[in-house]
Amino acid sequence: MNKKLSDVELSYIAGFFDGEGSITIHENCRPSPRGKTPNHTLQVSIGNTDPRVLVRLKACFGGGLSYRKSTNPKWRGIAQWCVRAKMALPFLLAIFPYLRMKQDAARIAIKYQRTKKMSGPFRVSDKDIAWRESCRKEIRRLNAREWV
Repeated sequence: MNKKLSDVELSYIAGFFDGEGSITIHENCRPSPRGKTPNHTLQVSIGNTDPRVLVRLKACFGGGLSYRKSTNPKWRGIAQWCVRAKMALPFLLAIFPYLRMKQDAARIAIKYQRTKKMSGPFRVSDKDIAWRESCRKEIRRLNAREWV
């Protein structure tokens, strides 16, 4: 699915992502027979009122594309492209050299996803849960920076 993009296209996409995109690690607690176990999932998304770039990203990297109409008739609707977990890794690796604003968050997300192992029916260790949570909090901190 990851079609070859030129360096010019990747640098454009990285700039677009720096301005319009987001990197997050979501935490869910899902019930299981052994109690609630935290589950962390990497998510990369971009929203924009013009879906053309997002359609191209979906064609190249997969993921989902949704469209939401505005409740205000004066505003345009918004399209959102989203990839999660292991599907986000090829996208982040492709644009990483060209990122400026989100390079620190992308570095954490890449390391997080590369080292995350599927636990299957086994419980994730407390050490792994703590490390995943530290990645989530650090990306959240980076996303909350104010540039004054």
